[in-house]
Amino acid sequence: MPSIHTTEVREFTPRVEVITAHIETSLSTGERFTGPLVTGFYPPGDDSEDPELWIEWEGNRIHFNASTMAALFKQVRRTAKLAQEHGDG
Repeated sequence: MPSIHTTEVREFTPRVEVITAHIETSLSTGERFTGPLVTGFYPPGDDSEDPELWIEWEGNRIHFNASTMAALFKQVRRTAKLAQEHGDG
């Protein structure tokens, strides 16, 4: 009797992730403000022109492509500016 199921297996070789920074912030008393912020990337694959980057904070990791950096930093700068304006108001 022929099987009605299909199985597809994709084998891959894991690549090492690269950690590029480990940032710790503390108050003037020495108390840590938050957990460390870690940044890094995965080495690009053979067919990838847009490297995958990541940011991790307290075990939560967010992945994004390098091509989104301009928009990401634009919004981070905008957020900081709005926060400053809100504090001045």
